[in-house]
Amino acid sequence: MLATKFPPSPFYRTQSMPKELDASLARLGRNSVDLYQHHFPSSLVSIPKLMDLMADAVKAGKVKAVGVSNYSAEQMRIAHAALARRGILLASNQVQYSLDLFLNNFRNLLNNIVIFEVAQASDQ
Repeated sequence: MLATKFPPSPFYRTQSMPKELDASLARLGRNSVDLYQHHFPSSLVSIPKLMDLMADAVKAGKVKAVGVSNYSAEQMRIAHAALARRGILLASNQVQYSLDLFLNNFRNLLNNIVIFEVAQASDQ
């Protein structure tokens, strides 16, 4: 499976997507990608218009599945609705996940439990 994202920076606009997809396909030496994702939401990019361009890319055979990255639940609903109007499913939402962050939060939680239990025992 080959996946790639648009845009490469937060300063790209909605209408840049077709040209950026073609450039990405040329760099990869491919006619299509399995998953094409919108990298991060931006006020410069209209989600419904972008999803319409993504649907055009699916219909043209350049993209097999459409995904997003770092979208909120509301942004996902907007993307899903726009794609559904064209008969296409939203395939993914890649979100930031850090095992280090999880472990640090878990350690903090455990420390707070220990502190709470020690404080509670000393009150008795």
